Amino acid sequence: MEEFRVHLAVFLSVNALAWVVWLLVTPGTFYWPLLVHLLWGIVLFLHFALANRSQRKRRVLRGYRPYTRAS
Repeated sequence: MEEFRVHLAVFLSVNALAWVVWLLVTPGTFYWPLLVHLLWGIVLFLHFALANRSQRKRRVLRGYRPYTRAS
């Protein structure tokens, strides 16, 4: 899940930079950073889903039981 957090930080930074570049260089024209936001956002979502799935699978393999009480 750590890799996902790094991916998220890079995603936010690059998208903020793309927005600033668009605002300073080509304001009022086609909002091209939207393509970056959408396409990379889909990849980020898939990364999250796969990372979350593999983390749950590791917990099951280790015998993690979140709802059991200690006796």
